[in-house]
Amino acid sequence: MPINTIEVICRPCLKCLPLEQMVHAVIKSIELEHRTTITYIFKHTKSLENVDKYSVYASQAPIVLINGDVEFVNKVPNEALRRRLNAIHTGY
Repeated sequence: MPINTIEVICRPCLKCLPLEQMVHAVIKSIELEHRTTITYIFKHTKSLENVDKYSVYASQAPIVLINGDVEFVNKVPNEALRRRLNAIHTGY
């Protein structure tokens, strides 16, 4: 399954902008590595209501969803994000 959507759920804070920049940078590096273009939608949801439907608590934000699935909660290490997005992109 290709990378279609990446959503960050978090109230605006000091983590949000660097996290968004990291997501875009990781996607760019995967594109360069595989000599391809990844078309995806990035969304920053700034409301924490309804996060319980993902079985997480609002206090665990930021929450990163990739293709609608919770992939990261609270901390998003750069290398872990890269490995996960690369695995999704390559189908592993």
